[in-house]
Amino acid sequence: MVEATTDAVAEETTHKHRKTVLDYLSEEDYARYSELMTKAAEAKAAAPKTPRKFKERTPEQQKAALLARMQKAQAQLDALLAAEGIE
Repeated sequence: MVEATTDAVAEETTHKHRKTVLDYLSEEDYARYSELMTKAAEAKAAAPKTPRKFKERTPEQQKAALLARMQKAQAQLDALLAAEGIE
């Protein structure tokens, strides 16, 4: 009676868990896999970060972007002042 219950629980849990390639690895292979994943994470963390390259802007484009930022900041300032009741 107890065996039937444990088999039912084991069967129920196996249906909930999808097997992946890692489930089929031996203990030695899994240890090696873990070692390689650790090395890969360390190498990624130690990799030199390349700076983002921005597209060159013309002076007109720079002026337009600055004007847009100024207008957005002015709108935010006006909203804050209006919320406080200051004109």
